[in-house]
Amino acid sequence: MGNGFYIKKGRCVCEIDTDGKRLLLEPVKRKDLAKMGDGLYLKKQGKVYDGSGLLLGPAYQICYCLLSSRQKT
Repeated sequence: MGNGFYIKKGRCVCEIDTDGKRLLLEPVKRKDLAKMGDGLYLKKQGKVYDGSGLLLGPAYQICYCLLSSRQKT
């Protein structure tokens, strides 16, 4: 479990990945996220950042991926 995006809801933590066409959520055990609330997190170089500083809007790829996957289900 290294750098990347993680999403947390309750006690469930999933690593966000893609195969180029869709988002893949893989459940992982993350002790560093256990104390944090629900949300989107970025782990980079050993530090965990919450999603509050991420630019989310139609022009940003992470938002596009999240919205696209939500509309197809």
